[in-house]
Amino acid sequence: MDGSPFPNTDPTLFADAGESMAEVRSRILGLPAPDMDLVFVDLWTDPAVRTPDVAFASRYSSLTTPAPVDPGCTDAWTANCRITIHYPTHIHPLWSVDRSELDTDGTTVIADHTCTSCHGPSDAGGLAMVPADQLDLTDGPSTEEPEHLKSYRELLFPDNQQIVVDGVLVDELVQARGPGGELLFQEDADGNLVLDTDGNPIPILVPIGISPPLSVGGARQSPRFFDLFAPGGSHEGYLDAAELKLVTEWIDIGGQYYNDPFAVPE
Repeated sequence: MDGSPFPNTDPTLFADAGESMAEVRSRILGLPAPDMDLVFVDLWTDPAVRTPDVAFASRYSSLTTPAPVDPGCTDAWTANCRITIHYPTHIHPLWSVDRSELDTDGTTVIADHTCTSCHGPSDAGGLAMVPADQLDLTDGPSTEEPEHLKSYRELLFPDNQQIVVDGVLVDELVQARGPGGELLFQEDADGNLVLDTDGNPIPILVPIGISPPLSVGGARQSPRFFDLFAPGGSHEGYLDAAELKLVTEWIDIGGQYYNDPFAVPE
């Protein structure tokens, strides 16, 4: 019926016969312009039915690290505007952003939520430590792939669990087990046990594998990471909405090291 709103929607947004909600919105409020940011305003809920949802916006301009868009595109979108996320340029810098919580005097640090303060191979005194959750987000190339930052490999590739032994961070080793759970020992070519100088069999030691916190399958396939920042999570509030949106977008498009092949250094 002409002039009737959709059920439970704001009656000022009334529909002509055959119109979709998008057509109603455009006719009454005008065509919305494309936007590089995520902006939500609840235009449809009828206040007489319930309170409209709270408006929110997650803007690249609020990032303290490099944004993956041309600054001009956040003010005026054009057909040439693109969001291009490179891990070393846009994601890795997030881990070293100062997230210190200061006391009322403005100088005394009462808590430091900077990612690398916990997720690193050494403590504040320079002594070796196991990175929190076995995740090293500090600077430096990966030993597995020197063309990648180690934080990228730690986030996306399987790794070995580590411990500190005599002040050195090393892979933790455990005795291997056979198909039936039996402990395995070194044997010679004839299948005889190899003994040490005390006459004891020598165990076969293997590292403990751990899975990465992120999956190139996307944010929904990476709960180990994103659940930490959800309400009630141990890292709630450590990353702001714009930062979490950036990481989500990056992993949702495959977690590539470079999102533009022409940006890859020769």
